[in-house]
Amino acid sequence: MMLLHSDNGTMLYDDEKNIIINGKKRIEVNPAAVLSPGDSVLFDGINYVIMSYTPQFFPNIGERGAQIINGRDSSYMVMASGIEFGSTVIESGTGSGALTTYILKIIKNSEGYLGIDHNENSALFTKRNVKNFTGMDIRIDIGEFEDYKYEGRKVDAIFLDLPEPWKNVSEQRKWILSGKRVITYLPTFNQVEKAREEYEKNGFLHLETVEIEGRDIQVKTGATRPKSTGIIHTGFISTYMKSSGSVLKI
Repeated sequence: MMLLHSDNGTMLYDDEKNIIINGKKRIEVNPAAVLSPGDSVLFDGINYVIMSYTPQFFPNIGERGAQIINGRDSSYMVMASGIEFGSTVIESGTGSGALTTYILKIIKNSEGYLGIDHNENSALFTKRNVKNFTGMDIRIDIGEFEDYKYEGRKVDAIFLDLPEPWKNVSEQRKWILSGKRVITYLPTFNQVEKAREEYEKNGFLHLETVEIEGRDIQVKTGATRPKSTGIIHTGFISTYMKSSGSVLKI
């Protein structure tokens, strides 16, 4: 899958079937046409550029079954987690897969990913979006995260978009390697405070809690200014690291 992008919006371009996808509309492209990133397409009088998929455009073209984590927050969460090529990851509260596509862009391996979600419909949206945008098939187990029993090898990061991520912190400690990180995404101060208390009780170090603010700019000749609409608050991103418990006296 590739994208057709302009200031007026973003559409999907299925380069295997040569079809432009605009919401529920399907527009067939001349089979003789070969479109590549950087090419331009005139569509309904608007000039679109062909580009490879990057997760920042997920809100424009992804199937939505639940509220998503936006691109700014997703990118910071991935950076803060320390994951890299080949890392192993657990994500719970997959939503529609916005953060999931960021994670998979980094680890490059569906075998290293496990999703857990209580909503089967959300899991289906996530799987379809991930398949469309990364070409990967992923595993998402259906169930409540607090009751989940993980029996695989220890992972490098855990991402949690859940209202009460602290309910099974002792289990999370078993699943993750020492020195590796848990990233939580919470909307209120009270939840952040409760999470820190429980993670620290269970041998995790609180590294930081941040809120990512962004301002979109409308760029027009002679009229460049901040856009008049936007999101004021999304969520608080907290990073916890599993302590080994070892103390070296120097």
